[in-house]
Amino acid sequence: MEKVYKFIAVILVTVFPAFAFSQMIRTEYSFSYIPQHHSDKKETRKEKINYEKYDANSNLIEEGEYGEIKHFRTVKKINDTSSFISIGHRRDYKNLNNVKFNKYDNSNHLIENELWHYIHNKKGNLIYKTEYVYNSKGQLIKETEFDWQDKISRTKSNEYLVNRITSIDTVYNLSIEGITRVDGESRDTTYLDSLNRPAESFHFYNGKFLYRQKYVYEKSGLNRTELRYDDNPNNLWCVTEYKYDKDDNILQKYWKVIGGFTESKQVYIYDKNKRLIKILNYDAYELTGINKFKYHFD
Repeated sequence: MEKVYKFIAVILVTVFPAFAFSQMIRTEYSFSYIPQHHSDKKETRKEKINYEKYDANSNLIEEGEYGEIKHFRTVKKINDTSSFISIGHRRDYKNLNNVKFNKYDNSNHLIENELWHYIHNKKGNLIYKTEYVYNSKGQLIKETEFDWQDKISRTKSNEYLVNRITSIDTVYNLSIEGITRVDGESRDTTYLDSLNRPAESFHFYNGKFLYRQKYVYEKSGLNRTELRYDDNPNNLWCVTEYKYDKDDNILQKYWKVIGGFTESKQVYIYDKNKRLIKILNYDAYELTGINKFKYHFD
């Protein structure tokens, strides 16, 4: 049977080369529902927010964010001697803002990416470039980010032990339109269970405790609950519940703040080809928006 599959693959590559090596592009649209005067009437705001492009190996090779930042300056004359000047910016969701390009090796490991700022849907300037290094087991052990001047702006190292992963993420000053970072070091330690799944993780920033996460799995392995503790390791702040299908596709995400009224839910819908086509966003039980996904091949 394996030989038959290989034979079919050869035919596809030989007779239909465009089909065999086509690149799939997924574009995401956001529809927001806005209550009007506290009535049941709602208007819909549609925005194209991003796109993703995948190669024939299902590797994500491009990630584009829409919403180009455009600055404005208006002058309104008040009288003969004075004027009012208004300065600000807005986003144009017809144009791209930033695009990330990813490169992979023969083992489909991400080895490099570049984030570019776009102007009028064309490459403008490089924001940063990141290089990735793996060990002999294919585990990511180091990330090095360089800014547009080729100076190191961020480093991250991962250490893998039997049941523990420790990450040290160091960020240096980086300031460019839309992205601002301040010097700091994050240290994360994740403990694994007997099935090599995350069981618990601790997060620190500049030596100070930020939050702790605990992961609980059902026996079926399809559903997972995350408990987040803020300020101190025993102060439970929120709960996030995930539901998956047998193919590990997420079906629902539910988030609630403990002791409060804040809660949200996302419902994921797929087509017959198991491609994500819609996400329903709820604030408590009220539908507040829909994210829709469209696919085509380049």
